[in-house]
Amino acid sequence: MTNYPKLFGTLLTATRAYSALLDEGIDQNDQKMAQSTAYADLLNAGQALHRQGGPAAVAGAADYLSRCFADGSIRHFSRLWAGLMAPPGAH
Repeated sequence: MTNYPKLFGTLLTATRAYSALLDEGIDQNDQKMAQSTAYADLLNAGQALHRQGGPAAVAGAADYLSRCFADGSIRHFSRLWAGLMAPPGAH
């Protein structure tokens, strides 16, 4: 059974972390990204979403987050949450 309050709480955490990461600059190299607290928070939220709802929850959150911010893009999540979302066409 899906725990929706927990799922939405995790989405809120992901929203805050993505916002902070956009403020920091999303196009950082991997070494800088690895040192980012905002990226760590976003990755942890993505992993929690995956545990709570699987790849579909992660993909839905990525789609939602990419539309919440003027600088947002679904392409960011192919890098940020690589491996957490199902490959295109897989259901």
